[in-house]
Parts: sequence; structure tokens; C-alpha cells
Amino acid sequence: MPPATRELQRRRRHLPHWEQAGATYFITFRLREGQFTEDERQIVLSSCLYWDRRKWRVHSIVVMPDHVHVLARPLPIPSRTGGTPVLPNEGPTGGTPVPPRQYYSLAEILHGVKSYAAHAVNQKRGATGRLWAEESFDRIIRDESEFEEKLHYMLNNPVKAGLVEDGFEYQHLWYEGLEER
Repeated sequence: MPPATRELQRRRRHLPHWEQAGATYFITFRLREGQFTEDERQIVLSSCLYWDRRKWRVHSIVVMPDHVHVLARPLPIPSRTGGTPVLPNEGPTGGTPVPPRQYYSLAEILHGVKSYAAHAVNQKRGATGRLWAEESFDRIIRDESEFEEKLHYMLNNPVKAGLVEDGFEYQHLWYEGLEER
């Protein structure tokens, strides 16, 4: 469990969004309408991975035909002297608390990911306009058990949707250690 001394930031649009320094999140965002093609799913997957180990630590991503799930933790902002962010406690739920202003904002990261993906998908479609539904859903992961539950859910999402018989076969699933399989 994260230490109780961590400051919890709240912002609200239609849904409440909570941010806590060093927290890991289960995030879901949806297409406004329609479905992604196979190529478009790859664009979205690449967009989610672009900031991996730069602004956030991505643990898993699954890009479904009409929505995306991400399990990730925003990283500390590097010091002004430069360098790569230090990853506190390599475990999936984070480590030592750092004041919230010293971490990248989840909202900022998601804006960049969704903006890039929308531009690339719209360009491929020869379209303009909004690609994503207005808000995303994000949940702070509270412990290792919940982390494993969300990871299992993501792996089984393409199976439940009838896209594959084995989640590991799904092309638009990415998780840490995948390259080692």
C-alpha cells in the first residue's frame, strides 16, 4: 500500500481523476465512435509506448478494436542537470514517495499519447476531428494483488472479445518482458 503521507491531487471533469506521486494506474480510454483497423491499433500501441521509461513506466497495454487499457506509472521528472529519471523501487506499484510536482502528470502524458495517436490515425483515414471519447477512466492501483488482477484482465480482454483463443497471441498486447518470451 502507498504510504498515507503521500499527497493526493484531485481534478474533475465529468469523472473524478486522482493523482498520487509514484502511483501506478489502470487507465482506459475509448474511441468516440467506430473501431480501429489492425494498422490503427498498432499506431495507438506505438503511441502509448513512445514515452515508456521517459515520462512513464509502462507495465502493460492492450489496444482493443474500440478502447485501450494501460497499466503504467508516471516517472519522476529529471533534475535540471539532466539525466534519465531514476525509477524508484522497480516493483509495479512504485516506491519511495516524492512530492507530486516532481512527477510527470498523468493527464499530460495521456494528452500527448492520445493527441499523437489521433493525428496519425486521422491522417491515415484522411479524416479530421475528434477520435477519442471526451474522458478516460483511471484508477490508482492499491497493491500487488490489484496489479495482478488488472494485468490478468488485460490479457483476457481479447479472448473475451473473441479476437483470439489465447491472450498471448493478440498482436496488440504489450507487457514488460514480452521480448523475453
